[in-house]
Amino acid sequence: EEALAGISQAGEAWRQTDWPSRLGRYHRDAFRVFHDWHDTWLSPQFRDWNIESYLSGIRVPVLAIQGKDDEYATLRQIEVIAEQVPAEVELLELADCRHSPHRDQPEAVLERTLAAVAAARARGVPVVVDPKGTDFSRYRGATLVKPNLSEFEAIVGPCPDEATLIARGEALRAELQGIGYS
Repeated sequence: EEALAGISQAGEAWRQTDWPSRLGRYHRDAFRVFHDWHDTWLSPQFRDWNIESYLSGIRVPVLAIQGKDDEYATLRQIEVIAEQVPAEVELLELADCRHSPHRDQPEAVLERTLAAVAAARARGVPVVVDPKGTDFSRYRGATLVKPNLSEFEAIVGPCPDEATLIARGEALRAELQGIGYS
């Protein structure tokens, strides 16, 4: 209920602040991105959805990061991950941090993420990274680096069509393989 109240309040903030333009810096269709998130979580059909039944199927190490001041979630959510995932789970609960730890506490998130990548690679565990920033070399050793379109274009420039997107993606992959990506 606490998380849903925060999401409901986000709808009001969306209508009364510059949030649409700020989100627009990261997403081509900020309106759709916001409403897909907001409206899904608040819909009656989604109310009983729960990920817990899937947690026992996770067989790889997990680093769960959450801000202690997250306005859309509670720490109980990552505590449940630690309780129900049979693999190794590390919780990183960050003080003075809201819903976007990579923005509120970038150094702490990056430091712990890089350590987790190194530990996983040392054990031969594939690593998937949702990168932040424009320096992908910091994710050296990851098996897969998966930026969203805005993150990707911040590195390679605008991609007005699919052919440009593919060409620039292949060029970036070749460049990153040269610094240790697989």
